Amino acid sequence: MRQVWRPPVWPNARFTEFVNQFVEGGDEQRLAKRLFQVRSHIAHRGELLRADESDPGFNLGGNDDQSELERQTGRTVRKILLGWLSRN
Repeated sequence: MRQVWRPPVWPNARFTEFVNQFVEGGDEQRLAKRLFQVRSHIAHRGELLRADESDPGFNLGGNDDQSELERQTGRTVRKILLGWLSRN
């Protein structure tokens, strides 16, 4: 029997598929896409988040991009984790 070549499934594709099982709606999907972009920039460009570059210290709760991303990420990651735990 002849084997058919199939392209490899990259880890980030598997991670994207996993996350997309648990996110709903446009806002969460946009956040998931943003997280994949941030992950890619860290992994491939060597970029760091602000908290990685210096002591995050006392967070005044500003509304800058990274603070908002951090808040949204926390909510979304909890939802993904609870969804995964309820399945297993």
